[in-house]
Formats: sequence, C-alpha cells, structure tokens
Amino acid sequence: MCSVSVSACPAKCAIENSLSLPKPTPPTPSKDDFDVLLSIGHGASSSVFLVREKATQKLYSLKQSPRQGQSSDVEQEQHILQAVASLPNAPRSLLSLAASWTDSEFFYLLTPWCEGKDLSSLLVSDHCFTADRVKQYMIQLVLALDALHGLNVVHRDIKPANVFLTQDGNIVLGDFGFAKLFNTSLTNGHHAPIEVSFDDDVSCTTRERCGTLHWMSPAQHAGTPYSFDADMWGLGMLMFKMLSSKLPFGEDANTPAELRAAYANDPIDFRAEYEIGAEAQDLIRGLLAKEAKDRMTLDQMKAHPYFSGM
Repeated sequence: MCSVSVSACPAKCAIENSLSLPKPTPPTPSKDDFDVLLSIGHGASSSVFLVREKATQKLYSLKQSPRQGQSSDVEQEQHILQAVASLPNAPRSLLSLAASWTDSEFFYLLTPWCEGKDLSSLLVSDHCFTADRVKQYMIQLVLALDALHGLNVVHRDIKPANVFLTQDGNIVLGDFGFAKLFNTSLTNGHHAPIEVSFDDDVSCTTRERCGTLHWMSPAQHAGTPYSFDADMWGLGMLMFKMLSSKLPFGEDANTPAELRAAYANDPIDFRAEYEIGAEAQDLIRGLLAKEAKDRMTLDQMKAHPYFSGM
C-alpha cells in the first residue's frame, strides 16, 4: 500500500498559500461606470439620477452633491447609510448604501433603485389607501424606524415623498438628507430622554430647525429640544394622510407661524367621511400628541392594539 504525505501535497499547499494572500481591494467606482438614464430629483444642493451600471446592467439611484460647502452633511448621510448597510438583519424597508465615492467636484452616494413611485405620487392618483394597506405600510415603517433609532439616528423628514414603493409592493424609507446621527454609544435611541434644555449627543437631543414645513414636529418648528419623538410625529402625520388624503391639521397653512398656530389650536380632524377606525384614531392621537413628553414612543406603538394579530 502506498501512502501520500498530506503536508507535501502540492495542491493543498497551493490552496493554503492562496488563502493566506490578502484579498485585492475592489476598484473605486466612478460616474463613468454608469449610464445616466434620467434625472429624478433636484434639491437645493444636490441632484439625483437613475443610473444603470454598465458591467451588471443593474439600476441604482445616484445622488450627486458638490464638494464645496457640503462635506459635513454628505459625510453624515454617508455614515448613516453605511451603518444601515452594516446591520446584520437590516429591514428591507430601510434604504442602505451600495457604494460611495468622490471626484474633484462632487460627492456621490449610490443606493438601490426602488422601481415603483413614492407615496406622494401614489396619493395623487389613489387619493388615499385602504385600511389594510395602510396597516401593512405602517408595520414596515415601524421596522425601519426601529432599526434607525437603534443606530441613534433620527430621520426628521418622514413624509410621503421619502417613502418609496418597490416592484413587489413593499415600501422603503429613504432620503437621509435631514437625518441626524447622534455620536454616542452610551444611549440607546429607544430610551433617549426628552426634557433637556440643550443640544447634546449623549442625550440624543437637538434644537435644529429642519425638515419639510407641513411634516415637521412642533419642536422642530419652535427650535426647542427634540429627539426621536420628532419621527413619531412624522409617522402620525403620514398615517393620517394615507387614510384620508388630507393632513390632520394645518392643511391650508402657508407659513411656519400659521402652522404653529394650527398645531396649538386645532384638534385632529377625524371627520366621518374619512372612515378611520377607532384603533387607528387612537394610535394617531398618541403619535400626534402636541407635547413630546405625552407622545407615543416606538415601543408603545408596537404594543398598540392596532397591530394586534400581525
């Protein structure tokens, strides 16, 4: 019987040597790697394009922002998208980063393309959604915010135009242009304190006035301290809009002052023609509490009877 020395096997040695070699660094992408198919959005300082990768024919969204004067905002958005992409069980309802790079003029953020419309476009054609459809969307938004807040990120701009529909009918929460990453590992977002009087990363609070006029929480408008409670307000506004095609208050307000007055004085308009069920009304009231300390938290929302049986 002949024997073979395993340690002397050339094939095995070659495999071991190849495994010990460092993996090559993937090449840095560039805009030349993509065909620009369509301009799909322009903001004050950035543009978004539908692009197709030449090598794979895959479709992506490409956000292009000028380097001058935008570095901190773009870097924060990049860090948020990278943090989402690194989650071991990131929900499909939360946008993540495919790639990012810079050239001499621009920053680039490449994200997966959502084939469907955003909810803003869909509400124009459909006016409002069925109760069952809204509940499915709300479940997916809760999963998205649960992951986002767990990363100590507050979105600050939850609105129909930032919720995208995929080809299979699910939704994705995106556009982190106004999002804030609190730079701390000491506080979990689900339990961030609300009543503080200063901007503080450790407390996960800020005073920044930012967002979209009709979708900002009262504290965002006033410049008083707020935290993840601002996103709960946004969820309540969005839920009401999906069920009724209207805003709960401030529909005709054109200025921040008019909107603040509506927030302070107007009750939520649950008129009968909207056909919003009792449990949905109760959830919306909890999310749209005028004072942040009275507003429903994400954990309380998940335990609400509206979601029972899901």
